[in-house]
Amino acid sequence: MVLGQDLASAIYAYLTNSDLIFTDLEAPNEFEFLSPDFNTSLFDLPKIEIKIRSCNGQVSFGYPKVELWNHLLFVLSASGRLPFGTTTVNIEKSDDVLFIKTKSNKYSMSFSKIKTFTNRHNGNKVYDWFDARSCGPHDLEYFKQEDSFVKEMFFYPSARLGTPSSVKDVLVISTMSDKELSDFSFSPTMARLKAAHVMDCLGIRGKKNGRNPNYPRTGDTHLYLNIKLEHRKRQVKKIKTNNNEYNIVQDFLKKEKHYNANSYLWQLNKKLFAEDLLIK
Repeated sequence: MVLGQDLASAIYAYLTNSDLIFTDLEAPNEFEFLSPDFNTSLFDLPKIEIKIRSCNGQVSFGYPKVELWNHLLFVLSASGRLPFGTTTVNIEKSDDVLFIKTKSNKYSMSFSKIKTFTNRHNGNKVYDWFDARSCGPHDLEYFKQEDSFVKEMFFYPSARLGTPSSVKDVLVISTMSDKELSDFSFSPTMARLKAAHVMDCLGIRGKKNGRNPNYPRTGDTHLYLNIKLEHRKRQVKKIKTNNNEYNIVQDFLKKEKHYNANSYLWQLNKKLFAEDLLIK
């Protein structure tokens, strides 16, 4: 049995043919990617390279974490390895008994030995999601700089109701220490201001605001409003220095472990996602 909360926990449960119970739920978002050399064949998944436009050409990313997350949760659930689904539980230990509490029930389970993994962390990865309220059309999809604050920016078509398809909302990714998280200099407000400044430096403009009366003597044919971003939400995830997705897979391969070919979990995954089955 695995007690976990994230993609690494789901990977470990799959590789070891174990039950997975969530003590918290930390699903990946759509802009988290595995490294291009991540071994997806362990899960009967193809190798994927995603290329998106940046200032200096195209940037490549590996398999989307959210796709692997959905894949593993589906297979674990279908094979009966998610006894509580994605419901989070509270855990209490007493002698040789493990008490599992949900909102409505309490379950007890005896155990002789529990293997404990101690996670180590170094800083936080912070995701600030912004709605673009005043921004002109542009082709940029990704930008990265050396600064840890507003380090990466993803520009993606807005899914807000009534918003034109040409409008791109913005995800800003930063790395921060625990102290910086509570510092106003690294707040969503400052992230918004810095993101708008970076976009302006990249040549992205706000909406058109009429013709320029001084053209062609000065400026462009039109005047433009300032870029306006509206903060929607902030997500904070601790950065693991061990027991992450890559560590779990590498440890599994180093120990030369093999799937239990007779396990229902392995057979189900193989049947559901076999290439010939998908073609049919």
